[in-house]
Amino acid sequence: MLEKIFLHNFKCHVEQSFDFAPLTVLSGVNGIGKSSLIQALLALEQTCGAAVPGRNFIINGYLINLGQPKDVLSENALDDTLAVTLIHNSQEMRYHMALEESVFSLTDNTSWKSPFAARLVYLCAERIGPRALFPVPTPEQHSANRLGNMGQFAAYEMERLGMKRVSCEELILSQQDGEPLSGDLRTQTEAWLARVCRPVRVHTDFQPKMDLVNLEFSFSDDGFIRQFRASNVGFGLTYALPIFVAVLSARPGDFIIIENPEAHLHPKGQAVIGEFLSLAAAAGIQILVETHSDHLLNGIRVAVKHGKLAPEQTKVHFFTLGDEGKAMVISPRIDANGRFDVWPDDFFDEWDKQLAELL
Repeated sequence: MLEKIFLHNFKCHVEQSFDFAPLTVLSGVNGIGKSSLIQALLALEQTCGAAVPGRNFIINGYLINLGQPKDVLSENALDDTLAVTLIHNSQEMRYHMALEESVFSLTDNTSWKSPFAARLVYLCAERIGPRALFPVPTPEQHSANRLGNMGQFAAYEMERLGMKRVSCEELILSQQDGEPLSGDLRTQTEAWLARVCRPVRVHTDFQPKMDLVNLEFSFSDDGFIRQFRASNVGFGLTYALPIFVAVLSARPGDFIIIENPEAHLHPKGQAVIGEFLSLAAAAGIQILVETHSDHLLNGIRVAVKHGKLAPEQTKVHFFTLGDEGKAMVISPRIDANGRFDVWPDDFFDEWDKQLAELL
């Protein structure tokens, strides 16, 4: 498990460290460094995962594109060095680079060894929207990030692994009356999607001659069963599908990064996502999530209160402006009742502020 990361001169983080847990939540105001932390991990992974390992830090690749070295080196840096240090499974992994001829070159004897061992899945905030047909990954794309950065290969994964049993028993739902449901990926994805919206079936059809997968949804709660193309049922289901497929197809020890999983979901669905990610983290899948949703956070808090996730299995980092307009990170601690020991200004308190204006 990733336990800690130190960043030196990476974008807005001149000297900053972050503790990680099975479930780590990044929150805070926009443009203050949340995405930069994720980008540091992604740049490191695409460097370590390069087909031909080199001596340069790859800032533009299959996971993330950061532009030029000047876009990565902190504007407040006192030198031209960049460093990322990880504590992973109690072992330190240090990556130190120097800017040389418009590239960041490795300056010590540390090899580009990935701590994630090709078991990282990344879903960015800009996920693919509803459409009738979804692409099939090449072998290289599948080994790099099996669902695609935008979740564009989720329909293919559902088609490929739909009958495979979910590895983490803690994530397997039963029917509302307590009767068991099949533990395969397709059935459990449908069961979780039903908790987000309404009873739903997911239909995929592989078109081998075109290397495309057709995705449709059907609903039976109105007494009729009719399949609808994804573009006719709104954004929510298509945006949520990669999240459930990614986690339900994962194994303990996998590392999943999700940006804004709440996008296009009703508040109830956002809270369900929070509970779902909590169960996954408790089952041994490490989750890093960036969110602006108080509903998702409350779903995590309720999961902690109900004993589904231990307080020490959760880390929350709140990014805000400190002195002189510099980024500052506050890390409230959660207790067994789902309560935080501190509640900084702007930390999911806008509802209270607006309500106070109305009263």
